[in-house]
Amino acid sequence: MFFRLKGLDDDITRSLSTYAAALDLAATASGNAKSIYFSKAQDALRAMSKWLQEKQMTQLTVTYGGKSKPLQDWVRDVSMRDKARLGSDELINFRDVVNVVSGLALGQHFADLAPEYPAFSLLLTEINRKQYVGSALRRLAGGSRTKDAVAVLDALEMLDGDRIEPARSRYAQEVLHRLQAKGHGQVVNRGELLSGATDIEYFAPVKFRLEPDLLVAVLAGLVYSGDIVLAITGDKIDAGSLSLLAERSLDDLKAFKHIEAPKEINVSVLRALFEALGLPTGLAQMATQADVDTQKRSLAILAQVERLRDLVADLGTTAAYLSQAEMILPSDHPWIAQVQPARKEILDAVGARLRARLRATWRTVATRLAPAAPEARRWTILEPN
Repeated sequence: MFFRLKGLDDDITRSLSTYAAALDLAATASGNAKSIYFSKAQDALRAMSKWLQEKQMTQLTVTYGGKSKPLQDWVRDVSMRDKARLGSDELINFRDVVNVVSGLALGQHFADLAPEYPAFSLLLTEINRKQYVGSALRRLAGGSRTKDAVAVLDALEMLDGDRIEPARSRYAQEVLHRLQAKGHGQVVNRGELLSGATDIEYFAPVKFRLEPDLLVAVLAGLVYSGDIVLAITGDKIDAGSLSLLAERSLDDLKAFKHIEAPKEINVSVLRALFEALGLPTGLAQMATQADVDTQKRSLAILAQVERLRDLVADLGTTAAYLSQAEMILPSDHPWIAQVQPARKEILDAVGARLRARLRATWRTVATRLAPAAPEARRWTILEPN
């Protein structure tokens, strides 16, 4: 792309000449005269800046793909503020204009070059990408949930709402696919994930075209979820040493040696845990991912019940006041006529939801107990109303 400034009028020509002459004279002057020349140069610079700000859309011509047209024609029917991702209180500057126009012109070319490159909610550049990735790594290491970190993790498809869920990311799935293809006990070396010249490397260049620091963010997410171990110089980073993601420099992480699968679960440790919880130790070898999911659902239901309990406690004083008001007011008072149907509607809705949750929990418990206790099978017909 070429940006050319055309149609220079007398105003900009005069300001440019004054600016150059004032700087030239200031270089050989001294004392008060030097200060005066510098002041004249600054005045001329401000005048040129004002002219460019006012004339940039009409006096700048952009050439791309053999076509040349004024800057304003490239952004016709386009919201510059939306494209530049600016807030209502932010001013658009010339850099934003260049970025927007470049994006409009080069967008299709980049889409053809990297069809599945992540889409970021913030403007990501070669300059700020390191900062954004660093924020994401600190978030994975237990740090705060900053806007920069969310922008990176969300673009890499590793967020499910507020939860960090790397397994749902297509980029993470590609990494895991390559690791699984190597076979049990094998590692995937850095050179098998990144290709290209040493100063211009990409992960899956034909499909994703991820830069090395973005790949590091993906790998860090898989370390967070316990899917891989990341080997770097002097350390191996696993789910138990996530702090290293923030402590080691991004350059160290980008120069990683390889990734490997984590060690298998230590069953003896699980037996000890089951024993400490008063559960049969043999269940440690029978536990499945489905068992864990069942318990997660049960814990979620328990959390909902606890939130309802807290809500009841918070509203107890108000409810007591309303109950007393109902007893004191005459039965034919208009407010009484509003309260009674509203109370019934709320109680019916809450009751129906609680009964549904209770039935679901009861079925889950009975199903889990049935194989171990034959008499549990008949409990299923006694589920609560």
